[in-house]
Amino acid sequence: MPADRTYEDKFFAKDTNRPQLQLMMSNLIESDIVNGHGFDRVGRNTKDILSMVETIKENGCDFKIA
Repeated sequence: MPADRTYEDKFFAKDTNRPQLQLMMSNLIESDIVNGHGFDRVGRNTKDILSMVETIKENGCDFKIA
């Protein structure tokens, strides 16, 4: 998928304490589209995934799973 910025962690998605995920979340710009490669790649915990998507939406961005 073409992208302006790419963030890729080399860690398991067991929690949200992942350096590239934290960097991406802190660099969200309104109208960004965050593309994930599957919910299992985004996180293992439904609560964490929903919280992350809520934060993305609150920043005026969209979230898509490829």
